[in-house]
Amino acid sequence: MSSACPISYEKVDTTIVRLGSISVSFLLLLYVSTGSILFIYFLIFDIFIRILRKNRFSPIWLVSNMIQKIFNIASKSEDAAAKRFTLYLALAFSVTIVLFTWFAYFELASVVAILFVLCSLTEAILGFCVGCKMYQIFIAFR
Repeated sequence: MSSACPISYEKVDTTIVRLGSISVSFLLLLYVSTGSILFIYFLIFDIFIRILRKNRFSPIWLVSNMIQKIFNIASKSEDAAAKRFTLYLALAFSVTIVLFTWFAYFELASVVAILFVLCSLTEAILGFCVGCKMYQIFIAFR
C-alpha cells in the first residue's frame, strides 16, 4: 500500500499489524486443529475492538506492541485506510466461520479458516496485504 497516495491521513504501525497477523494465524490454526469455536469468538472480539479504534483494549494489539518493544523492532508507518478495510474483511471471514460452524458445515468453516490463514500469513511473512490490494481495487471502481 505504501506505493499509493495517502487515502487517509491516519497512520498505522505495520510492524504491529504484521505481528498481529501471526497471532491471528495462530488462533485460526488452533480452531482448525481443535474445532473449538472459542478461538474464533476471541478473534471476533479482538477485531471488533480494533474496528472501534480502541486498540489499547485489544489483546492481539497489546501482545504485538509488547513483542515489538521487547525485541526492539523498528516501527514503520503506513496509511491506515486499507488496513481498516482489511479489518472488516477479517470480521467477515470470522463471522462466516462461526455461521458455517453453527450450521454444522465444519468442512466449509475449515476451508474459510485456511483461506484466512493464508491471507494473514502473506501479511505476516511477506508484508503483502491481500485486503489492502482488494481495497485499492474497490477504490478504483468506486
